[in-house]
Amino acid sequence: MVVEPGLSEDAYASVRDLAKRCQEHDGLTLKLNETFLRTRPAYEVNDLLYYAGDRLVGYLGLHQFQMHEVELTGMVDPAYRRRGIFSALVAEARQEIDDRGASVLIFISPQESNSGKCCLQSLGASYSFSEYHMLWDGRTRKATASNVTLRAAEREEDLHRVALMTAECFEMEEGDVHSSITEARLPGMKRYLIEMGEEAIGTIAVNEIDQREAFLFGFCVLEAFRGKGWGRAALTAMIGMLSERGFSSIALEVAAENRHALSLYEGCGFSILRANDYFKQSLE
Repeated sequence: MVVEPGLSEDAYASVRDLAKRCQEHDGLTLKLNETFLRTRPAYEVNDLLYYAGDRLVGYLGLHQFQMHEVELTGMVDPAYRRRGIFSALVAEARQEIDDRGASVLIFISPQESNSGKCCLQSLGASYSFSEYHMLWDGRTRKATASNVTLRAAEREEDLHRVALMTAECFEMEEGDVHSSITEARLPGMKRYLIEMGEEAIGTIAVNEIDQREAFLFGFCVLEAFRGKGWGRAALTAMIGMLSERGFSSIALEVAAENRHALSLYEGCGFSILRANDYFKQSLE
């Protein structure tokens, strides 16, 4: 097993190759957060690599978006399964996470993967919630409120405002605000303020994966401004802006139980492509 800070270009290529082998065998798409894999900090271990000779056969990635929890997503080569590789990776991950102050592990598994569910349950993780991965249909819609605008959050005070609104809307802890500001500076990540006149009423973020593919996240409108169609107007404006720049594949994720958001996204041209299940395990 290789446990080193950062993720080299060669290691990243090996992870992608392993993902391809797994997806072709299982017929499932894995959530690997590839954009974050390209920008791993060199001072911290976030990727655990299990080799058989010079062939990568097991991988586990750590993503800490909030201080108290760490998301884990991993895979094992189909030819090397049932050998305890994933369990070994998780055991090593626990050691790495011990010093981070996190109290919860969150494992992500494709909803259709029965073997993935059984594996996680055998490790003591319990089902928590599901998310839908949704894809835009390629048709732009007319904005419902022309007085809603998007402004790139480029100044320090803008990023701080985005972080505060994100923490308020998603009920994040204060310590996670700093993580939101840091994340906004990663390559390909762009944060926007949703404004009515000069008043910020929400925020939306985009991860520009490549020149044609984008992923929307962190979309929220402050509670006092909800139910007025302004969120729909902001989302429509963002889609239009990305479409004009040549992005043809626009995706987002939503909690399966959030029926209001699901309805909003469907009304803006998004449809469910697949689902992921999230399993939690307490470290306390």
